Amino acid sequence: MRLAARACVAALLVAAALAARAQASEGRNIEHRGQVIEYLFIAHAPDALRTAGDGPRAPDSPLNTFQLIGRHLVAGNLEEAALLSNEPKRRYEVLRDYRDSVGADEFRKVYASYFDAGNRVVGEARIGDHSVLVVDLAGQKRLAGQYYARIEDRWLTDDVPTETRLKLRWVLEHLRREAAAPPAKE
Repeated sequence: MRLAARACVAALLVAAALAARAQASEGRNIEHRGQVIEYLFIAHAPDALRTAGDGPRAPDSPLNTFQLIGRHLVAGNLEEAALLSNEPKRRYEVLRDYRDSVGADEFRKVYASYFDAGNRVVGEARIGDHSVLVVDLAGQKRLAGQYYARIEDRWLTDDVPTETRLKLRWVLEHLRREAAAPPAKE
């Protein structure tokens, strides 16, 4: 009987831990220049950048794509990182030009800094098959955002300007203003 009780308690603890890591989502909207923009906000665990074990294996979510690209860039694999874009040739050129301007060591250091312990994923704003992943970079004065588009079953860096991506930029700007605002007095 004791063994069964211990197994039950262990199962409940595992279930509670998984539930705490579960993504919570809610529909939100903002007004921008008289236009209402509706989006889904998906909250991630604050330590989501560090809880993927040895890392994601597939670009099946914006967060996993962010982590995969980061792994490739830290290793200096520009080609692999560029293949996770909906404009891989252009993405490769931008990455190559940046690496050439700062040097290979600084390039890897910059991309490794996205995974520093003080950084946290704020969440993700999604409109249809487009998303912006919002990351609070420790020591920065504003939130960083990376845009993604779902193409078939993969989430790729969104390097194609669209109306939806523009709306997500407005959402990111709104989230930045909210984060910078002083706390409301009660």
